Amino acid sequence: MWGLYCFDRQLRTLVMEALKRLEISVRSHWAYILGHEYGAQAYEIPSVFRNAQRHTSALNRLDDELARSHEVFVSHFKNKHNTHRPPIWAVCEIMTFGLLSRFYENIGHEHDRKKIAGIYGISPDLMKSLLEHGVYIRNLCAHHARLWNRRFTITVAIPKRHPSTIANSVNPLSRRNVYNTLVFLAHIVDIVEPQNQWTHRLMALLREQQLPVTEKMGFPEAG
Repeated sequence: MWGLYCFDRQLRTLVMEALKRLEISVRSHWAYILGHEYGAQAYEIPSVFRNAQRHTSALNRLDDELARSHEVFVSHFKNKHNTHRPPIWAVCEIMTFGLLSRFYENIGHEHDRKKIAGIYGISPDLMKSLLEHGVYIRNLCAHHARLWNRRFTITVAIPKRHPSTIANSVNPLSRRNVYNTLVFLAHIVDIVEPQNQWTHRLMALLREQQLPVTEKMGFPEAG
């Protein structure tokens, strides 16, 4: 139905907007925290990461992205500073969301993972789950796949107690539906941009939809 198509298109737009804020925020903090702790080329240092094979694979993917990049700073650092790769605060600008997720998951020291995840009030494992889920959702949206009533194959972990804004709102009975994703995104956007109107726009979209959609989206039953 045309009404559901239009609703899903607007929902995807809102979700993509929130995911972009998550991606930009996490990669900025990832670069700052690791760069401050280990130096400008922190992401190249094997000891910063726990799995050498995955680290090498991530660097190879990064090299592919650097080779495809037309950003001026990439050639600037290569030519002027004679470095194979730009420093972490520059390289994060061309890093894909999927590659960022891989680099975060492979961080070797728990205190580094905690510093990044703590900015959003969540645990390192929950941060890892959210990034993996976010990459999956972003790819669905980018390919214009139906979102509102889809059963997800990659889900986000459900916290039992912390943070309370998520734990008290998620629906554990609908782990594969978009509702829990929206709860997480609302939490993240509120931290990244406290004065945002994202949740209000989402609720307005739901109110405007005349067809019953919330049940198949995984919303908990009222009352």
